[in-house]
Amino acid sequence: MSGLSHGDRADCLQVLHAFLRHRDRLQADSAAEWLSKDCIWEKNGQEVRGPEAVRDAIAAAPAGAILRHLVSNAVIEGTGSAAHGSASFAVYAAPAGSYPSRPVSVPGPVWVGDYDLGFTNEGGWKLSLLRSHRVFAGPATKGGN
Repeated sequence: MSGLSHGDRADCLQVLHAFLRHRDRLQADSAAEWLSKDCIWEKNGQEVRGPEAVRDAIAAAPAGAILRHLVSNAVIEGTGSAAHGSASFAVYAAPAGSYPSRPVSVPGPVWVGDYDLGFTNEGGWKLSLLRSHRVFAGPATKGGN
């Protein structure tokens, strides 16, 4: 059993969800606020290190693209200062300009897989590791997560 309280686990999950929500909406500055000073985000098989580099990677995404990361089956363990865990994810995407209106019709998720997660308590929980392991590729796979 983990040394984390239920509140700490909930806080870590909130950090993950907040980061992904801002990432999906291409809100680079807001996404970076949820990251630890030494964070690692593995994106398309490459590590992006530090909140500034992550912010720059999100800001470089094509404007107008629609992304949604759905996360489930999260398990978080750790202590009062560091936590780690895993979760499953599904990514839905529509390229910029590919939809005349909403709702957008897509054939299914682009990617489904598992995350390795890390969190650091820096006076509040921050995401320190987000590493994806893709398990399934959807029929319209063209991009990454």
